[in-house]
Amino acid sequence: MSRRSRRNRDLLDAYHVGGDRRARDILIEENLPLVRSLAGRFTGRGEQVDDLVQVGSIGLIKSVDRFRVGQGDLASYAAPMILGEIRRHLRDRAALLRPPRDAGNRPRLAVLPLDNDGPYVSEACRTELERGEDRALLDPGLSSLDDRARLVLTLRFYGDLSQDRIAAEVGISQGHVSRVLDRSITRLRTRLGAS
Repeated sequence: MSRRSRRNRDLLDAYHVGGDRRARDILIEENLPLVRSLAGRFTGRGEQVDDLVQVGSIGLIKSVDRFRVGQGDLASYAAPMILGEIRRHLRDRAALLRPPRDAGNRPRLAVLPLDNDGPYVSEACRTELERGEDRALLDPGLSSLDDRARLVLTLRFYGDLSQDRIAAEVGISQGHVSRVLDRSITRLRTRLGAS
């Protein structure tokens, strides 16, 4: 377990077991670099990075509040929630700006469907359902990995971070990240193939 993971675990215990609200604040502040790292990959989409960090911080706060001992490493638990908040924000913002399909070349205001049968809702629901099914298939295999391997896989496949960025985030070399990914994927394939 890395020093950061131990520190997170101690602060989580102080908050969840001891009720220490200051430990919660410290924990959130010390994990903001993870939020910045994940938000940074969404630059160039018409949003300021600071706004994305603010939105992603909501996911971090939810993760800290919902985390329970035994769920592994906080960073690997928090990354999907942080990314989910950022993606939801971008999707909602894009839906507000998207013109209707029949607009042609005429500039008009976009009108969103008021019911739940609109294309944005059904596409988002289908995507989330597919992701949920994938996660349900992977959960048994992921639980067999150590905290670092889960974190590396989460950052790579849920966070879409490069191996260099993962190395910087986790504090190991890019070569080590590559080896962890190879070993973990092989282990997951073996474990999922057996079940």
